[in-house]
Amino acid sequence: MVKAVRKSLIRKRRKPPPTARQAAKKGIAGPSTDPATNLLLTDIVLRGATVMARMAIEQALLNQRYDPKTAKTIVAKRGLGKRLFSMGISRIAAHSLPGMLVVGSGMAGKIMLDRARARRQARRAALSSAPTPDKLPGES
Repeated sequence: MVKAVRKSLIRKRRKPPPTARQAAKKGIAGPSTDPATNLLLTDIVLRGATVMARMAIEQALLNQRYDPKTAKTIVAKRGLGKRLFSMGISRIAAHSLPGMLVVGSGMAGKIMLDRARARRQARRAALSSAPTPDKLPGES
């Protein structure tokens, strides 16, 4: 028991990253000979590409409804908080089934709320713009 505890407390020395010649022999692909550095660089590139693709998709969706200048303004007005919230919610939805159900039902609720508000506003606008008769029928 004591030996097992001692062994777990003693840290193993990490091997140094391979040299350029060793990396070429092993066939390690990437700009660096260290696989961890290559993984980090790949992660950064993928995250950057994802952000750029997301912004392009948002712009394209907004261009369908608004003119390009307005669409660009809408995308630019989104603050850091909204972007982080969006990223967090999408991560929750992507990593678990219960998370997906909660986020999906929340989105459905938000859509129904927005549509109900739009209908309510349309009714109010129709009532306020309806011509009101000055005289009741039958009066002269």
